Amino acid sequence: MTRPEIKAHTGLRGLAALNVMCGHIGLDHWFPYLRGTQNYLLFGNQAVDLFFVLSGFILAYSYHPKDECEQADFSWGNFFVARLARIYPLHLATLIIMGLMAWQAGRHGLISAEYRSQDFVIQLLLLSSLPVIGVARPWNYPSWSISTEWICYLCCFPVSFYARRKLTAKIALIGVLALTAIAVSWLVQVPAGENLGMGVTALLRGICGFFAGSLLHHLSIHAPHLRALAARSLPWLFLAVMLLSIASRAGLVSAWLMLILWPPLVLGTTERGSFVTAALSHPAALFLGELSYSLYMLHAVFGRMANATLFHGSPWSPAVSTIAGVLFIIAIFAASMLSYRFLERPARDWIRSKFGRRMRKDTPDSGLTH
Repeated sequence: MTRPEIKAHTGLRGLAALNVMCGHIGLDHWFPYLRGTQNYLLFGNQAVDLFFVLSGFILAYSYHPKDECEQADFSWGNFFVARLARIYPLHLATLIIMGLMAWQAGRHGLISAEYRSQDFVIQLLLLSSLPVIGVARPWNYPSWSISTEWICYLCCFPVSFYARRKLTAKIALIGVLALTAIAVSWLVQVPAGENLGMGVTALLRGICGFFAGSLLHHLSIHAPHLRALAARSLPWLFLAVMLLSIASRAGLVSAWLMLILWPPLVLGTTERGSFVTAALSHPAALFLGELSYSLYMLHAVFGRMANATLFHGSPWSPAVSTIAGVLFIIAIFAASMLSYRFLERPARDWIRSKFGRRMRKDTPDSGLTH
């Protein structure tokens, strides 16, 4: 059941991770010259929903059997070991680092009482996005999406796996449209300031995105005319993303309307031949995609370090702040490269070899967990 990598998807998730990182680290703090302008092209919240769509697509692409031989080769044990090996080592490492930082801050009376030990345990068990159980204050805030992703592995993927034989292209298309409409309708009415990574909202985002991605995989096979149409529309889709981002920052529309663009964007980037897919398959974009999970998880650690140590006392001059910002971003990338080289890949391969049976090492990575 080996599958070639969809390189444009790797580049796409790299761009999405970069967008999330830039949104979270507060570019306004570092680059005063860009103040008031850079936010118009950032859509970090919505980029996480793109991860969920990519995840559903890639896991269906990687694991849905094409024939009886592949069906016989599939192992649920291998699947869950592979997915846990992919998401958990870095999640655990960043959570421990955040815990140590909080402990050190607590010794000096700097930690908020909102950080509770039970929340740490809940995040440790990947349960932070569940209703009722969900944490009051996340220790490592990007990890809510890792919890949601894990729940999708446990609950959504088996449904998509066994339901695939009943699907038609028409049903798949209606499903994608309905799931996208549900997600957008829910999110546009969420009050400003409400935590979007907890409870029903977090699960709904993950489930709708994951199932939509799985159905898009069916369309990519059984509706080639739709795939070709989406591929021809890629330049206009990216233009629409930028225009929606600008319009939402100006208060004209909801940024959540951007979710409407994710399904055709994911579907269109499966088709080779356009300059957009060529750009997303460029070595620089692929490099960014390879580092995307580390960038996604580690930028929060560096952001918290900076908030605790740098943004106190007299404000910096614009020139000093800009130089510091460049060095800060370089540090995040350097740490992400080291994490990918010495933690992500070795830990993943060791867990697969130790606990998996005949594990495939060339399975393309999923959307959020890269």
